[in-house]
Amino acid sequence: MTSYETILADTIEITSNLAKKPVTENTNLVADLEMDSIGIAELVADIEDRFKVVIPMEQLPTLRTVRDIAQNLIPLVNASDNSEGI
Repeated sequence: MTSYETILADTIEITSNLAKKPVTENTNLVADLEMDSIGIAELVADIEDRFKVVIPMEQLPTLRTVRDIAQNLIPLVNASDNSEGI
C-alpha cells in the first residue's frame, strides 16, 4: 500500500517540474501556477504515467490543488498495487 505522503511527494515533484515553480500541497493549479486546460491535461498524463493509473474523466473537474490530486490518487494507486500482486 502506497502512503499519502509518498503519493503527495511524487505529485509535488511532477507538478513542480512541469510548472517550473515551487509547489506545495496547497498549490492551486490555476490560481497559483496559471495552468490552462492543456497544462492540466499534460500534468494528468505525467501523473498517470508515473503511477501507472488512469484518472477517470469525471474526477478531473475536482482537481484544483496538488492535495486534490494526491487524495484522488490514493485509491487508484493502491488498487493498481493490489492488482499487480495477483
